[in-house]
Amino acid sequence: MTGDPTSSPIDVQGPGHWEGQLGTRGRRDVPNPAGHSPQTSVAMDCRSRSRLRRGCPRRPWSRSHGRGSRRFLGSRRSPGSDSPGPARLLGQIVTFVTPETILPWHQTLIALRWTSSGSCLESMMRSARLALTAIMPYDPRWPSDVATVVSTRRVKVMWARTRLKIGWRDLAAGAWGCLIPGSRSSLTRRVEGYWGDGRGTVAAYSVRSGFDLMIQALELETDDEVIFSALNVKGMIKIARRSGLTPVPLDLDIAHFGPSVEQLERAITPRSKVLVVAHLFGTLLELDAFIACARRHGLLVVEDCAQAFDGRAFSGHPDADLSMFSFGPLKTSTSLGGALIRVKDAELRDKMRAIQAEYPVQKSRAHFKRVVQFAGLKILTSRLAMGALYRFFSRRGKDYESALADRVRSVAPLGSAKKLRYLPSKGMLRLLARRLRTFREGSLAARARKGRLLRDLIGDAVVLPGQANEQHNYWVFPLLVDEPRAFIDGLRREGFDGSNLPKSQAVAAPEGREHLAATTATQALADLIIVPCYEGISDKSLKREAEVIKSIAARVGSDRTKGYADVTTEATA
Repeated sequence: MTGDPTSSPIDVQGPGHWEGQLGTRGRRDVPNPAGHSPQTSVAMDCRSRSRLRRGCPRRPWSRSHGRGSRRFLGSRRSPGSDSPGPARLLGQIVTFVTPETILPWHQTLIALRWTSSGSCLESMMRSARLALTAIMPYDPRWPSDVATVVSTRRVKVMWARTRLKIGWRDLAAGAWGCLIPGSRSSLTRRVEGYWGDGRGTVAAYSVRSGFDLMIQALELETDDEVIFSALNVKGMIKIARRSGLTPVPLDLDIAHFGPSVEQLERAITPRSKVLVVAHLFGTLLELDAFIACARRHGLLVVEDCAQAFDGRAFSGHPDADLSMFSFGPLKTSTSLGGALIRVKDAELRDKMRAIQAEYPVQKSRAHFKRVVQFAGLKILTSRLAMGALYRFFSRRGKDYESALADRVRSVAPLGSAKKLRYLPSKGMLRLLARRLRTFREGSLAARARKGRLLRDLIGDAVVLPGQANEQHNYWVFPLLVDEPRAFIDGLRREGFDGSNLPKSQAVAAPEGREHLAATTATQALADLIIVPCYEGISDKSLKREAEVIKSIAARVGSDRTKGYADVTTEATA
């Protein structure tokens, strides 16, 4: 079938023929111009039939079935838009699609697909959706808001963008650990000894708390520079600026989703003191060349492993000065807070511990509150609850992101220096010790297998950053796409919770050094979305998710992000 009405092999009789097919009980026996077996067509609901028997004119079906259209076509309003509800949209469709204006092959398509069986209203709405969805790609006259509502399926369950990596037994143990007595010092020694004798590790309240400790211990001067991987969480940049330091970006190489040594050489000045390189999204960067360059220029090397924890199999690069591992709410093996900071230099480590010893201890009831909040969030992020939340907010024309995702991130608020500077409580340390003890070595292999499967299923439909790295355990699954909002909305309508990264930012170049601007990282952050991919998702669901992604990519195009793909291909070759 093509969009040219003159090329259609179907010869449909005029409008008068169609109007004469209406039976006494509201049915039409529609001839089959294509030569297929005859089918009975649209059956109106009981109210419309009664009106016909009384001789009353038939109401437009889109007006008399408001509740039915909302039930079978989806939300009252399209999420994130000001478009009208389905009843009004269907009124527009009925006005637009008439026997006088419809193209011949459009008319035949509706005649063949608009059939009735079982419940009149349900069958009619289902058939209308199938027919209109099939027509829309062939006719540019369809309004975009009509296309959005008609193609929306009713979401019953939804896969969350990332799995909350803690079980109910762990949550129960975490709550109980806040209530029973114990020694903080012995719990601290237990978690600090995870990778060895404990002398090289500092247990901190969070990764940002550990980074703040390091900045204080180094006693850097105002306007000294900290060189960052260009894509980082906002909190890390705030710590440097709050300390009077100047953040300097290293732009990203999309193939590895990390910086290059050449960019590091250009960024170093006599005021450069610290280099922070982040392993993003579960990848592991090769740091040997960065460390060698940093040593030549006297820089301290900080390895941000917040998204790269893999048990005892990986304790950080042996030549890094600091390696920081996070156990925050969304991290692998989360204890709802806490961090382990590997510090190579004994003098720096002792200074950090001395500063931390002056901090107040987090109150046990504060960590208990986190556990309770997270238990509620674990329920809300189940498939059934996520689907219900999506339907609830989308019917009100709202995005549930602001209602749910912000609550997940606010379980452990770290916005100000005061909120950063705590010693972890006994409850946090006890839960962290349990998570470390029960972590199964190699448990990330299943997640990595799911990531590779989705990668292969998507193919080259969209750009997949970080694929040039030898090690990738897919902490999350990122995509770079031309129209992120279209992908997020389309995935959610099909039961997959796509999202962007609102808590990340591209580091801005210092004043007067615009040549260091992180243009690639800035654009990549605007184009980046996260999609569900973890060990709990079935292979069948991943295949359907890949089909959804490819269909959206085919609809919205990917011309702009082809530049990313070219860079990735060159670097991988």
